[in-house]
Amino acid sequence: MEGGLRANEQLVGLQKGNALWPKVNVVGDVGYQGFQYKFDQPQQFYLVQFGLSWDLFKGGEKKTRLQQARIDQSVLENKMQQLKKQIELQVIQSHYELETARQAYAASQSGVRSTERSFQIIRSKYSEGQAILLEYLDAQNKLTTARLTQSINHYELLRKEAALHKTLSNL
Repeated sequence: MEGGLRANEQLVGLQKGNALWPKVNVVGDVGYQGFQYKFDQPQQFYLVQFGLSWDLFKGGEKKTRLQQARIDQSVLENKMQQLKKQIELQVIQSHYELETARQAYAASQSGVRSTERSFQIIRSKYSEGQAILLEYLDAQNKLTTARLTQSINHYELLRKEAALHKTLSNL
């Protein structure tokens, strides 16, 4: 986009110059002219031409081209601003997604600690004969589910960190 902006700035400058300054042409020729195939000094010729053309009135064509180049420049500048805003929004969104993943991971860690404590209590009750097998298995299932959730949230956190780094590296 920046290269396009610079190129269009050059185009605006060229259109300004085309509207204000005349065109200057210089042409040079070197050759041989004669009736025989002799390439010697008398048959050699040089020709240099200078030309100057200046369109004073062309029905507003040059002015229109200059206006079009300026309009194109403003369109490119607007696209550049839009692209910057999109990148900024993408970085902000990746940051918030990362923060959400961190909070979910922290919550799952807290959940694992809580279910571990509950499981320890149920296990000790089960070993003393005060809890039935169903309660023990239910507590064990909850602990396994909490650990799996923690693992999933940990990998989601790593994925969001990678996405943020990718977004930042594309700047």
